Amino acid sequence: MTDYAQMMYKICIVGDGAVGKTTILYRYVDGRFEKDTMMTVGTNFFMKEILLDDLGIKVKFQIYRN
Repeated sequence: MTDYAQMMYKICIVGDGAVGKTTILYRYVDGRFEKDTMMTVGTNFFMKEILLDDLGIKVKFQIYRN
């Protein structure tokens, strides 16, 4: 088992309503396209973890969508 150096980034996605912020986040985080999303009221929270094996680094993204 390899011990990875860990890094975490917090990202906030903001913008006008009904432009596809939530849809693009589902695509990036889960690899799926959600065509029937409702307009978000409040905040969504997504987590994405990437392993960079060549560098021995585990990168975590905490993504907030307003």
